[in-house]
Order: sequence, then structure tokens, then C-alpha cells
Amino acid sequence: MIDVVDGLGIIVIAGEIIDCEVRQLQKNGKATGNTVVDFDLGDDNWAVSCHIFSKNEKIAKALPFIEKGNYLKVRGEYKMDDYAHEFKFNVLSMEKMENPPAREDNYPKKRVELHLHTKMSAKDAITSAEDLIKRAADWGHSAIAITDHGVAQAFPEAQGTAGKLKKAGKDIKVIYGTEAYFINDVPLWKNYSYKGET
Repeated sequence: MIDVVDGLGIIVIAGEIIDCEVRQLQKNGKATGNTVVDFDLGDDNWAVSCHIFSKNEKIAKALPFIEKGNYLKVRGEYKMDDYAHEFKFNVLSMEKMENPPAREDNYPKKRVELHLHTKMSAKDAITSAEDLIKRAADWGHSAIAITDHGVAQAFPEAQGTAGKLKKAGKDIKVIYGTEAYFINDVPLWKNYSYKGET
């Protein structure tokens, strides 16, 4: 959600904190008394990098709200950051919002997802195996398949998550797979027979 508040370039946006980083600044090995907070805010359609720079005591009041997964409404200005050399949303004020209810699968006949990529599939997914398996279990699915691009790195996390869920009374089967890449290791000339004259 982006709403223009006034004609001075000040806008209000709202979304979920996707990632955050807090740094207390130092100069020559000594604390300056200033803190920088960078966090990414967005929803299913957009995301923006947000930036706060202020005195430690002022930022200390805001830090409890700036946690991954929290929903915030922030007021500020989207402009070029002189240090990062990229556009960022400079936060002037913020308000914590209630997290929206999680999506539900209310269909009576539950499906089994047989094609699912985790963050181990480079440039294709950003969600962990744990989060995906927990969501499928919450929805009442009996099984879920992990099919990352040519890798098996998500398997240990998937197995651990399924084990924890089973102990908690949510039994879900993980189907381990991969999108494999095959290379013909037989030289091309062996695939053809030459019938010409010698």
C-alpha cells in the first residue's frame, strides 16, 4: 500500500519486514552514539529498502518493532542515499500493525504439492524448507515434495522439520526429489555408425 500524504514527497507505506540489520556506528574504534537500521519492507507485490539513522537512545524506542515478520506502517521519503548510492526509504516515523491472518486451505480434499523449490534453488525461491513444510502441515496436507534445481541441500532441514512436526502431532511426509541435469557422457561419434566406403 502506498498513499501520498502531501505534496512534499512524504509518503506512507505498509508491509511486512522481510529482513533487517542494526549497526551502531564507530569512528576510529570509538562509538559515535549513532545507530543505523536498514530493513526491507514489502508484501507479495513490491518491496523497498528502508533506512533509519539517529541517536542510539531514539532508535532504542523503535527497535522492538523492527523484527523480521512484523508488519509496520512507516512514514518517510523515498530518495537517493548518499552512502549506499541507491534509493532507500528514509523513515521518519512508524507504527506497528497487527499481522494479517495467515492464508488457509479450506478445501475438503487436500492436495499434495509435488513440485516445490526452496531457497536452495538459486535465483528461483527465497523460502526455507522449514517454512514451506510447516505451512503445508498447518493446512492439513499429508505430504510435500522438495524438488530444488540440481541440489539436495534442503533435505536435512526438511527431515528435521518433519521430525519436529511429528513430535508435535502433525505428521507430514517429505518426498525428496530434485530437478536433475543429465549430460550424455558418450562421445557423439560413438552414437553414429558410418556406412560409407573405406
